[in-house]
Amino acid sequence: MINYRPVSNLSFVSKLVERVVSMQLNNYLIANNLQEPHQSAYRRGHSTESALVHVYDNILQAIGSHKAVLFVMLDLSSAFDTVDHRLLQDILLNLGIVGTASRWLESYLCNRRQKVVVEKSTSGAKKLECGVPQGSVLGPILFTLYTASLGGLLRSHGVHYHFYADDAQIWMPFEPDDADNARTKMEKCLEDTKKWMAFHKLKLNATKTEYMVISSRQLRGTFQPALPLSMDGTTLTSVVKPVKNLGTMIQSNASMDAQINAVCKSCYALLRNIAKIKRFLDYKTLETMIHVFISSKLDYCNSLLLGSPQCQLQKLQKIQNAAARILTDTPFSQHMTPVLFRLHWLPVQQRVKFKLLLVIHKALVGDGPAYLRDLLQRRDPQGRRSENLLVVPFTRSSTAYNRAFSIAGPRMWNSLPATMRDCSTLVFKKRLKTLLFSEFYNYM
Repeated sequence: MINYRPVSNLSFVSKLVERVVSMQLNNYLIANNLQEPHQSAYRRGHSTESALVHVYDNILQAIGSHKAVLFVMLDLSSAFDTVDHRLLQDILLNLGIVGTASRWLESYLCNRRQKVVVEKSTSGAKKLECGVPQGSVLGPILFTLYTASLGGLLRSHGVHYHFYADDAQIWMPFEPDDADNARTKMEKCLEDTKKWMAFHKLKLNATKTEYMVISSRQLRGTFQPALPLSMDGTTLTSVVKPVKNLGTMIQSNASMDAQINAVCKSCYALLRNIAKIKRFLDYKTLETMIHVFISSKLDYCNSLLLGSPQCQLQKLQKIQNAAARILTDTPFSQHMTPVLFRLHWLPVQQRVKFKLLLVIHKALVGDGPAYLRDLLQRRDPQGRRSENLLVVPFTRSSTAYNRAFSIAGPRMWNSLPATMRDCSTLVFKKRLKTLLFSEFYNYM
């Protein structure tokens, strides 16, 4: 029964009103800078990809500096269902939400009831003393406000962190000869985090909380790869094999091999099924299916693939080629570059570059997260005209540094023509695709 979570049966009018309130609430929070800066859920311009770009940038810079990273993935049990209404109302009052707005939100949260329906049997209605409505528009936003103060606690311990709704990840870079001290600091942080959770009526599940030590292969022999980490007397699970994090596979060496292999496995299974029903579909429907099921997987968080070995990217390119063969009935003996050109598809490597440059542009013009914009520094203009260039931080030659967003991103951005760096978002996206398409196919 623990997996059966209540879903609110809300009317259309109710959700419409919630949408209006959520817009007003978000505008108020943005105007007064009251949002947790490292919370990426339910915010315009934020996504799992922007969150992971921030996380990986920190990790890759640590590895490039010959450090290891103690990375912890916290697991909350039924987080949305255990929000205490009184605590939430106090938090909203502290944010300056008072008067009519406060009373409206109080009425929205309180006096809700739930019942269980199994076939033709219905239980009695029971009053909900806690939780935000599942399936509502406003509930997720209220949850992020409820957990926002956890960020201040983590900052006081000197650890890095990032939230995506109830998914929380915290990490700490450390020198190989300082592993014991890093473990002690992280355990203290976890103990205080658990106390914060208990006070806020949230349950931190120690048995499902996992951690990983991420480092280069050269460093792994200089310290114990699986540092024993405990919380409240419970030894946390140390993972060595790749583990899923926000829809991507994270590895102990920070490479994307496992993610690429997982995408390949999923896409090939989907392509086999699409090929079986292909004869029943017209061209337009088949093309839509390929974009929905295959292209979307190739593009999901693909900005993290920057700097990956060519042999790994080639695996993804073979998937795109296979999708193009199914769509166009191209025989295996024919070269695929002309086919991709006719379809006007950017190859995988160009799609990675396209996504990364789009993320940078959105961050610079203010449409992206502030935590990514803080990783980019504009170069002082030379003379009267600004060329909109970015500072490329000086680093040692390192594969990890070459993959980090804050280092590889500015290099790629500065290589763009000056006329493109000053474009608006819509124009930039169109011109960027045209530029990358022309560069690859040598066609103007």
